[in-house]
Amino acid sequence: GVCTATSFAGDGSSLSGINTDLVSDTTPQLGGNLDTNSFEIDLDDGHGVRFKNTSGTIRLQAYVSGGNGYLQNSEGDLLLETIGSGDDIILTAVDDIRLKPQGGENGISVIGNGAVEIYHDNSKKFETTSNGVSISGDLELPDGEELRLGDSNDLQLFHDGSDSNIYNASGNLRIRAANNLQLETHDGEMQIKCVEDGQVELYNNNSKKIETTSEGVLVSGT
Repeated sequence: GVCTATSFAGDGSSLSGINTDLVSDTTPQLGGNLDTNSFEIDLDDGHGVRFKNTSGTIRLQAYVSGGNGYLQNSEGDLLLETIGSGDDIILTAVDDIRLKPQGGENGISVIGNGAVEIYHDNSKKFETTSNGVSISGDLELPDGEELRLGDSNDLQLFHDGSDSNIYNASGNLRIRAANNLQLETHDGEMQIKCVEDGQVELYNNNSKKIETTSEGVLVSGT
C-alpha cells in the first residue's frame, strides 16, 4: 500500500510529507543524482529511457520492441563521439552491420563472413570479394592522379591534364588480345591491325596500305 511518513528524524528513519509509493506517484522527482548502488534498472518491452526538451517534446529515446533494440533521435543530428585521446568507436555484431540513410536506403553493409558493400543512391557500386574487390561503374581519377600497379609502381596509368600516359617502369610492356589486336582513332578509323595467326596491316586514312604475308609484304599504292 501507500506509505506516507508523518515525521522526520535526523537519521532519515522517518519522513514527513513525502509519498514513497513510486507506483502511485505519476510524477516522481529527484532532488539529486540517482545512484543505483550497482543494481540494474529493468524496463519492459515498449518502455525505455526518453530525453525531452524544455517544451516536453521527446528528442531521444532508447527502448526494446518486438525483439529489436531502438535508439531513436527525432530532432537534430545523432552524434556518437569519444572524447578520450586515442579512444575508438567499435560496432560489434553477431551477424551483419548495416548503415541505412534516408528512408532506409542501403548505404554500407558489412556482412558477417562475407563482403563489405558500398552503395550510391541505393545502388551497389563497390564490393569486396574473396579475390579482391568488384566495382560496378566507373573508376574516376582526376588529372595528375595515377593508377599504379605492381609492388614498386611498375605500371602507371594517368592523365596529366593534356595527354594520357601509360608508363612501364620495368620489364616489357605487353598488350595481348584474345583475337585480333587493333589500334584505331577516336572515331573508329583503323590505323594498325594485328590478326591472330595472320598478317599485320597498316592503314592510311582508314585505307590499308601495307600488309605482311607469309612470303613478305604486300603494298597497296606507290
